[in-house]
Amino acid sequence: MKTFKILSLTILNDGERVSIPLIDGLILNKEDGRGTWLIEAYTERKYLPFFAEREKQQTELDTEVVITYENNDPAPLSTRVRGIREFDGTISVLLEGKMRSRRIAYAEKLLEELVREGYEGEQLIEAFKERLNGKGRSAS
Repeated sequence: MKTFKILSLTILNDGERVSIPLIDGLILNKEDGRGTWLIEAYTERKYLPFFAEREKQQTELDTEVVITYENNDPAPLSTRVRGIREFDGTISVLLEGKMRSRRIAYAEKLLEELVREGYEGEQLIEAFKERLNGKGRSAS
């Protein structure tokens, strides 16, 4: 297995990007021949209801993580919540999933987001380039 530090975790939820602030986080490539990855996200307890509901329903989550370096493109994964541990004021969430097509999927989601925000024409092109080069950082 290979382990990497994650710097940011974003869940795409009903068309909205939910950034989960991390206290700490790791992603592991299980190297199991099926392309399985595990994410352990250590975050604030206030996110317990969000993850508990998705664990209960076994909802597939469109997940993006920035791995190792802040300037890396977000890695898109399809994940499910596999476990939650509660601590004093914090939780640890275990997500399991598979990588999705990287750059194309990210560019498509970014373009959809910008169109929903009302960008068009030259303004759309400039906003797309800016955010694409900003590696997923939303202007909002």
